[in-house]
Amino acid sequence: MKLDNKGGIEEIRPVLPTLRLGKPTNLKVGPKGRLHVLYYTKDDKGTLVRLENKGVTEGAIAPGLVMGLEGPPKQLKKSREAWAGYQLMRKSDCLNCHQWTRAFVAPPYFQIAERYKADPTAAETLTQKVLKGGVGVWGQIPMLPHPQHSAKDARTMVNTILYLDELDSRK
Repeated sequence: MKLDNKGGIEEIRPVLPTLRLGKPTNLKVGPKGRLHVLYYTKDDKGTLVRLENKGVTEGAIAPGLVMGLEGPPKQLKKSREAWAGYQLMRKSDCLNCHQWTRAFVAPPYFQIAERYKADPTAAETLTQKVLKGGVGVWGQIPMLPHPQHSAKDARTMVNTILYLDELDSRK
């Protein structure tokens, strides 16, 4: 990905255009610069692929490997709107970068809710961030824009994140 001087996306180049990874669920760069991708196949078996700097790929079946993946908090179901937002997040690519309580590629949802809890403009600010993307607020890893979402759906997802401030992150 190439960014312009303001941190906007200028160009996205495919890294491995011939590699098809089903539905990636978890991405992590290891200590030696290798990209590890956990994804699920049509038969719901987990597969872990390691992409090395040399362009070599290695695959291994890892049905029990879900380290770093978290389900939504159980209390989320108490709010119909929050649960609807979660369903939209699940259908999008949100959970490829964000987890609920642990930092992954992007900040965890509970940390986002904590940071914005006293900000009266948070819902609108974050909705625009979902739709337009951005970089710099949480570090230098950019959040890609999501123009495929309507403003209403993006706001519903953001409201789900902000609702987390009312919940206990340990449950």
